[in-house]
Amino acid sequence: MTLKPSVASLIQQGHDRLDRGDYAAGLQTFQQAAALEPQNHKVLYGLGLACYRQEKYEESVEFLKQALEVKPNYILALARRGMAYKQLKQTQQAELDFEQAIALTPQDAEDWRGRGIALDDLGRYEDAVASYDKAIEIKPDDKSAWNNRGVALGNLGRYEDAVASCDKAIEIKPDDYIAWNNRGVALGDLGRYEDAVASCDKAIEIKPDDKSAWYNRGVALDELGRYEDAVVSYDKAIEIKPDDDSAWNNRGNALTNLGRYEDAVASYDKAIEIKPDDYSAWNNRGIALGDLGRYEDAVASCDKAIEIKPDDYSAWYNRGVALHDLGRYEEAIASFDEALRLTDYQNLLVWGNKGIALLKSQNYKAAVKCWDDGIKALKPQTPDYEEGCGELHRHKGETLYVYGKEQPNPFPDWFDAKDSYEQALKFLSFEKFPQRHLQVLQELLQVYSTLGDKSTFQRRLEEATQRLEQLLAESETKGNKISLARKFAPFNQMRVDLRLQSNDKEKEIAALELAEQRKNTCLAWLQEHWDYKPPKFAYEDMQRLLNPKTAAIYWHISPNAITTFIIKYNQSPVVLSPQPSKTTKAKTRKRNMFSIPSLFGNSSQQASNFTYLEQVQSFQSWMEKWKQTYQDYCQGDYTSKTKETAPWRQKMKVLLNALYSILEINRVTEHLTDVEQLILIPQRELHLLPLDYLFPRRFNITYLPSFQIGLKLVDMSPVNANWGKGKQFFPSLLSITTNDSPFTAVESIALSALYPNCRELKAPEINQESLITALHKNSGYLHFTGHGDHIPEQPRESFLQLTQTDKLTLGDIFDDKQLDLSDYELICLSACETGITSAESLVDEYVGLVSAFLAKGASYVINSLWTVDERSTALLMIQFYQLLQQGNVPNIALKQAKEWLRQLTYQSLAEWYLNLAGKLNDPLCSEYLKTEALMIQNDRDKMTSSDCIYDHPYYWAGFILTGKPM
Repeated sequence: MTLKPSVASLIQQGHDRLDRGDYAAGLQTFQQAAALEPQNHKVLYGLGLACYRQEKYEESVEFLKQALEVKPNYILALARRGMAYKQLKQTQQAELDFEQAIALTPQDAEDWRGRGIALDDLGRYEDAVASYDKAIEIKPDDKSAWNNRGVALGNLGRYEDAVASCDKAIEIKPDDYIAWNNRGVALGDLGRYEDAVASCDKAIEIKPDDKSAWYNRGVALDELGRYEDAVVSYDKAIEIKPDDDSAWNNRGNALTNLGRYEDAVASYDKAIEIKPDDYSAWNNRGIALGDLGRYEDAVASCDKAIEIKPDDYSAWYNRGVALHDLGRYEEAIASFDEALRLTDYQNLLVWGNKGIALLKSQNYKAAVKCWDDGIKALKPQTPDYEEGCGELHRHKGETLYVYGKEQPNPFPDWFDAKDSYEQALKFLSFEKFPQRHLQVLQELLQVYSTLGDKSTFQRRLEEATQRLEQLLAESETKGNKISLARKFAPFNQMRVDLRLQSNDKEKEIAALELAEQRKNTCLAWLQEHWDYKPPKFAYEDMQRLLNPKTAAIYWHISPNAITTFIIKYNQSPVVLSPQPSKTTKAKTRKRNMFSIPSLFGNSSQQASNFTYLEQVQSFQSWMEKWKQTYQDYCQGDYTSKTKETAPWRQKMKVLLNALYSILEINRVTEHLTDVEQLILIPQRELHLLPLDYLFPRRFNITYLPSFQIGLKLVDMSPVNANWGKGKQFFPSLLSITTNDSPFTAVESIALSALYPNCRELKAPEINQESLITALHKNSGYLHFTGHGDHIPEQPRESFLQLTQTDKLTLGDIFDDKQLDLSDYELICLSACETGITSAESLVDEYVGLVSAFLAKGASYVINSLWTVDERSTALLMIQFYQLLQQGNVPNIALKQAKEWLRQLTYQSLAEWYLNLAGKLNDPLCSEYLKTEALMIQNDRDKMTSSDCIYDHPYYWAGFILTGKPM
């Protein structure tokens, strides 16, 4: 049949419009052509294709039937009708069309392309590529053949070739959004996720309502870890096609990765509502429910996935994880066994978790046997063979090392642990698994240290340090470099330990200098470029902060030891080694029977290693208990009264006394008989604890992040001439109040009355911009009353909460190059808390808001270590500022304010209320305080009681002063 030029033109226009994603216009164009030639098979095909693109599959089938009635051997129409039947889930009809299409002999490029489509849908991808190649040979500019060829190549895993094929389609027709989308899919399969996002963006630019491109964009963003952006992409796909169960499912996965588990479950529920037999959504729902701690529901969800697809090993595995979390270890092991059977015993994660369940339900020997079985079962041809064997050897090493400590003769287990770790290093080579290799090295070094194998420890530590430097050099961004350096900070910490393994004073000083260098490097990362090297800070520089009456206590924590340096004026440092407990002495006597001095040092050295190890373990256990009880306290459903009976509050004194013993503060103070002023320089999680509480009250104590910060503060500004002279003075005060609770208001009004040069910022005028502006304009004191949070793992995100949606972050402070706080003598962060609730242990130096303010020049910062009581905090702060006003130096003013609060009885509190009420200019606040006083005076029991209301350390011990030594 010869086509009329006008119809041919309309057919071309129709296909062009479909390629651009303008389906309605394309359909309309083919309808115009049909009005001219209703029996034209190409026009009818175009109508069928347009309906297919609009997901009107039944109408598509009807038009394609008509095309085939006109031309029975129309291969392209058969293939397309098969695709429409497939979408209608009429599988048998679809396969008949595909088989018929490939049985016919192609006559032209269009036929070869149709044949390729049929072969593709039948899963015969090699043959499909050959058909597309034939179509291209006949018609080199057949962009659809190039595009479809790319899809088939992608299905074969030939992703580079798939991208090249899509590129050719785009070269022929740059506005083919389908080719851009398919290109994005292939790029994602190659792991080129940024390029994949860009390709999907191009498809979306051409066709903004292409739900497939939005979906694939979300998948690539997921792989990049940009989960918030991925959720936005999935939301857009769902907006276009609300019943897209895959988009709801993937959206749930992104929300799970964001820790938004409730929202994730809701998203999975939506996917299941659309497709009740979506086993993947049921399985993923189970994972999110497990993350919520709803383990019973998680098991039920995984059971549903298994009911739909009994051979889904992932559901069996996740069911096992949930059962493990329920403490139903035998059932968990049975679930893991089924998952292993379904994977032909080739899954690393299942072997690993089965071993952990055996560890909990039986003993560590059973777990080790399980991992040995896993190593034997994994086949070299398994894709994850090296990773699997390496991780299982690492599990073995860790378990043998930890549980070996409890055995009368630990050496067989420790030697086996060493061997397992060394095997893990071979499988997890640095070339293929650089970070995992370093993690294994980090753990292995602890074993060498415990065994006293000093030479191997030193050799391996040098190897680890060199490889870490290589990995850092290969990292592309500052953020990645800092993250890696923090993750593997123990290598630096163990270098300090290595210098301390002799009694050489010069090496002890070198160890202290190395520890100080690390502290200042961590601070530099937040305000300088990544590879900035802080100036060398020698022991002589540290001495400049001391005098005959001032000493510094400097703690250093590594995986192997807690070291306490006592630094006094014009003396070599005292390095305090922990004393063995009675239990340790008994264990050491037994261990010495089995020691091998010729290989691993003498028994005295081994005993010292065990003692350090016991102290580290004791502190780690103590810290876990402190964090957990505090987290329970914060999350518990308490009233203000029942909070007093919460375990964290009840156990606080006992816990702090235990910390006193672990850190051996009694031995520290033996070296401080002639000292009055103490500088405490903590490391890592010690920054989160009230260390000054552990020392006798005779000491005047300040904290410092590092010696270098202290010296910088001393050099920047002299001590206020009025402090310590007993003279009243009235510096300007910038007061920030972010809530309107009664005693917050009292605190704010009292400070305004005490300091005539007080400027107040309150909600709603307070925000990040106004606070920064105010900091630039003011000087003297800054008093912030409100909430703050310290995020040790991401220090730059630590913040002061200003409004519900606005905050001032540590990054904001550091990034403002013009912000100079050297005119601020004091910054008081009242009622803030730190990242004490963080579940993760700090492996590197802690950097918080206090360090940021000091780095910008502020002389002193007061902050609280936990969420404190509103009333007692207001009392403490007002008393502190009154003592400052009388000329007391900050550390003494805070110490005296704490003592005053501790000794406060109800009678003295009533008198204090009345005295303060008389000084205030605000009538409402004065009346409020008088009423509070009257309520006490009318209570006979309170007036006759000698009980100190706020003696418990909860009320006062959490406030610490960091800054310039006096």
